[in-house]
Amino acid sequence: MKEGELLRDHISQFMILLNDLKNIEVTMNIKLCY
Repeated sequence: MKEGELLRDHISQFMILLNDLKNIEVTMNIKLCY
């Protein structure tokens, strides 16, 4: 495993995490609004 591949893997994991957090936030906002 090269250094670059490891970093890219971490970045993609981080992006997935951010997307999940955004989705949760949107869901919370919808529940609060209705």
